[in-house]
Amino acid sequence: MLLIHVGKDRYVFFTVVESHRRLELFCLSESGETLEAVPAKTEAKVKALKAKKAVLKGVHSQRKKKIRTSPTFRRPKTLRLRRQPKYPRKSAPRRNKYVIQTV
Repeated sequence: MLLIHVGKDRYVFFTVVESHRRLELFCLSESGETLEAVPAKTEAKVKALKAKKAVLKGVHSQRKKKIRTSPTFRRPKTLRLRRQPKYPRKSAPRRNKYVIQTV
């Protein structure tokens, strides 16, 4: 829901509906029911105002540097996958030398 200043002490509520990868803007009355679809020019203006607001707000991406408490670097434990061989490295499995019947 968006609230847009239209004129002197006049504001209009808009709602954004996503349909088929396209955002459609609808003007709402005070009671809340949909009045009519807003033309593309107004839609572009709303989009531009949102972009302007985002640019003015800025990105606060600087973070504090982590204080390292140990001089030893420990490599992080990551995912280590098992081997998936395409063919066996031996032609036949090893024959068991110990057979219970021979004892």
